[in-house]
Amino acid sequence: YRDQWTAADLTGRFPVPSYQGYEYILVVTHHGYIRYVPMKSRHSAAYVRAFKSVLKFFASFSHPLTFLVLDNESSSDLTALFRSQQPPLPFQHVPPLVHRANKAERAVQTAKNHLISVLSSAHITFPPDRWPKLLAAAELSLNHLRHWRKDPSLSAWHGLRGTPHDFDAQPLHPPGQLVVVHDAPGKRPSWARHGVRGFYLSPAFSHYRSHVCFIPKTGATRISNTLDHFP
Repeated sequence: YRDQWTAADLTGRFPVPSYQGYEYILVVTHHGYIRYVPMKSRHSAAYVRAFKSVLKFFASFSHPLTFLVLDNESSSDLTALFRSQQPPLPFQHVPPLVHRANKAERAVQTAKNHLISVLSSAHITFPPDRWPKLLAAAELSLNHLRHWRKDPSLSAWHGLRGTPHDFDAQPLHPPGQLVVVHDAPGKRPSWARHGVRGFYLSPAFSHYRSHVCFIPKTGATRISNTLDHFP
């Protein structure tokens, strides 16, 4: 029965607040899969917003949460959210000051170490306040290194989605890598450069062999299928 538990815990404050105000990461482990959810604060409304996204995410893959283990931070709004689910989501808090009783503690350390390695390998000029943009690629690579608890022969990514990630259709490059993103001829002046400086973020999961990149010049992200990489 304990193998069916989902565990959640919040990391400590991130050293650099994101440009959107995120300062924490909620780490959720469900059947071996680790999910990153950025949070702006430890307030009740932030917790409710984060757990709503968690419930929706896992339910969308037909693996809804059935029992949740939490640390002792809670609120009446969060309790109401769990009880409003159909069926209501059972939950319990670990004993006070006994964090090791929450298996998300180990997942938090794994998730933090993996994210530290991602940030350490990013280009030195990657803007540090854009760290939430790297979470999608970090989650993809991390869950290919973890087993799906229901079937340990599968990666956690494969087990949750029911199909392996197609690296031919959606290749993965080092997150935060410096790139030049191609500008199509019809969208640039005659003597303009053929590309713009950016940073690779993750595969574009809804596109074929395309990539999500951050463009400092515009402060926005762009999807492109043609990049020059500068590791």
